[in-house]
Amino acid sequence: MAKGNQHISSEGLTPRSEGRQFFVLAVIILPLLLVLGVAAYGFIVWMLQIFFFGPPA
Repeated sequence: MAKGNQHISSEGLTPRSEGRQFFVLAVIILPLLLVLGVAAYGFIVWMLQIFFFGPPA
């Protein structure tokens, strides 16, 4: 049974735990993935310039 006035969603999560999950996703995980993605793209371009295409003209 739910404690107090807390509403439990269909997956068994309280609104508070959903808010905590959103915070972790929006503030920690997504920015980290975006930074890693940009860094990986930069590294790939850098390696392509070193081994195949040379520096930009």
